[in-house]
Amino acid sequence: VTPELRETLTGELQIAALADLSARIEEQVDDGMPLSEVAEDLGIEVTTTAELTADGRVYRSPGETAPAELAPALETAFQMDEGEPELTELVRGQIYLVFEVGEITPSATAPLDEIREPLTTAWKLDEGSKLAKAAADRIMERVNGDSSLSAALSAEDTRLPPVDNVNLGRREIVGQNGQVPPPLALMFSMASGTVKRLEATQSLGWFVIDLENISADPVEEGNPLIAATSQQLQSALVGEYSAQLTKAMAEEIGVERNEDAIEAVRKQLLGET
Repeated sequence: VTPELRETLTGELQIAALADLSARIEEQVDDGMPLSEVAEDLGIEVTTTAELTADGRVYRSPGETAPAELAPALETAFQMDEGEPELTELVRGQIYLVFEVGEITPSATAPLDEIREPLTTAWKLDEGSKLAKAAADRIMERVNGDSSLSAALSAEDTRLPPVDNVNLGRREIVGQNGQVPPPLALMFSMASGTVKRLEATQSLGWFVIDLENISADPVEEGNPLIAATSQQLQSALVGEYSAQLTKAMAEEIGVERNEDAIEAVRKQLLGET
């Protein structure tokens, strides 16, 4: 068993050594040692990112994002002052990150020349969405007035995409592993003979959903689906009753939140200092 013991002891020694090293770095950081000196003492190189926004995007290149390993530190970074290094644990007992904020640019409106193109695009999408919503409202009004959806679309001055007829069962939707288009998901929560509108993602238009009818196939007694559905409903009910009980107790007794203590626990759990 010598190889196994050697591997175990080596791992334990590495963890202990890394813990000692992190404690030394934390002491240096607390004493105000600059990040460059901390890096020199460790014999490592400091890497500087491009300007980042709070959501991790590169400011002048929205398509780029910060390295994934920096994600746990971003929220803390936007609460820090310049030139004050911090130590955080990325992988418990294995990977640590020493970082600082090099420069803070106060939030302000960017020069028009820098944002003209995305600003123009956003304005066009916003105005187009308003017109599309108004058209969707007119179409819904016609359908509610006994017009067919096709006729309601044709009545618009602007040429619109044709009606997409859908005939699906719930089993087909469940089989898509959660990748269900929002209009289809909405259909399965509508009443028969109703019409609703739904905004498309990224302000790219509006859907008008007209549910003509609902059919339910008979389920034979003893079908495994009955037991499976019953089990799912029982699990949902337990969670719902538990949430309602907790809320009722909080309202009855009265609850106060200590935000400072909550934040301290959150940082402790995330390994933040």
